[in-house]
Amino acid sequence: MPQNFTQEGRVKGGKTLKLKAVKNPNNKRAIPMIREYRKSGLSLQKIANELNENGFLSSSGKKFQKTSVKRLLKKYY
Repeated sequence: MPQNFTQEGRVKGGKTLKLKAVKNPNNKRAIPMIREYRKSGLSLQKIANELNENGFLSSSGKKFQKTSVKRLLKKYY
């Protein structure tokens, strides 16, 4: 079995992805808005729409989808 499929490899990979997300400038700009929108009761899709309408891009440089909003919330909470 490849080394990256071990439990230790998966944990290390998860930590690396979380660190990358936390350091990403697009995410740093978007997360405060996501938190506010979520507190006000907006759905994940509506939050994605708001971010897109305000010119935000995901860490991969694409428009936000509800899944990317959900993942950011999971990583930052």
